[in-house]
Amino acid sequence: MNTKIILPIAFLLSLCILAAAVFMVVKTRNLPHSTPSDMMSSMEPDMNNQTTIDPKILQPTTVPIMKNEIVLVIDTPLNGSTVSENSVVIQGTTASKAEVFVNDATAIADINGKFSVTVELDEGENPIIIVVNDSMGNTAEAEMKVTYDSGTESN
Repeated sequence: MNTKIILPIAFLLSLCILAAAVFMVVKTRNLPHSTPSDMMSSMEPDMNNQTTIDPKILQPTTVPIMKNEIVLVIDTPLNGSTVSENSVVIQGTTASKAEVFVNDATAIADINGKFSVTVELDEGENPIIIVVNDSMGNTAEAEMKVTYDSGTESN
């Protein structure tokens, strides 16, 4: 046979074998704490002397879809906290040099991914949305609420 035909066929065959191996790894990693001996004990011969497998052990698997997300950790303030000042400093960590958007304010994380943004608060509960993105287009988002209580009651 001609090598121009054999090489593409061999390549496609190796891709199929690789895909089957990856599928089996993903399939077995998502099985509920079962071992090969567990699987064998769940196999029972039927009336025609054929072996069937307990369907509870081999369930369809869901492979997670990887999103383009980066790490976003909010250090302060705690979600749901109450403060007595009309502003709060949002501090956290994300990817190095990532853009940070906190409500209407913008900042750039330092080389270590640290950021600090001051947000003005209205009396009462304030929703705060933090969105970060890096130069590769990866993003992350966090939402929190901080309540501003000035201590004065309004009539």
